Amino acid sequence: MADLLGLAVWAVLWLLALWGSLTLLKGRPVNPLLVLLATVLAPVLFVVGFVAGLLISAAIAAVFPPLLLLAVPSAFLLGVLLALAAISALTGVGILRSLLAVLLAALIVSMASYLIWHTAVPPQVAGPTPLRPF
Repeated sequence: MADLLGLAVWAVLWLLALWGSLTLLKGRPVNPLLVLLATVLAPVLFVVGFVAGLLISAAIAAVFPPLLLLAVPSAFLLGVLLALAAISALTGVGILRSLLAVLLAALIVSMASYLIWHTAVPPQVAGPTPLRPF
């Protein structure tokens, strides 16, 4: 249960950081619901772009086999571009600004995670003990 709570806290922190960085880079407020939708759709579109890139690379490599060396990097690039295009289209910022927003949000969330998990928590003070006559 605590792991699920930690994941929920991290997800809310990621949404707030991405919303804040997109708002900062756009110059005016971005709709938080569209940021939520972009956060949900971006990984799905990344996988779709990655698989499509692999299939396209495999089809092209049938003609020129040395292109298989570039299959995975090009598929990864296509997946990242598709995910960034989804964030860009939903929030109304450019693709380069959405990349900067994702990098800034990742930096903010990683620093916040470090602070959450590595901050010393003081020990609890023991409650008052009853006095014994003997």
